[in-house]
Amino acid sequence: MVSALFQYRSVFAQYQGYSEQPLTAWSDTNDVVQKIGGWRVYAREARLPDAVEKASATPSKTEMHGEHERKP
Repeated sequence: MVSALFQYRSVFAQYQGYSEQPLTAWSDTNDVVQKIGGWRVYAREARLPDAVEKASATPSKTEMHGEHERKP
């Protein structure tokens, strides 16, 4: 007997396949990039995964022992 609490739902139910975007003039694309902040925005986004990895990394030995070596 299958419980009514469990229902199978495919992970592909809401999948959106690749669809080509329409071509636009390079000058229009450059204008859009300028409006959102230019290349610096892309550079900042590229650095985000590194910041997340560093925050979740385990502390080094010097960081762990630093707390014990402090004197009041």
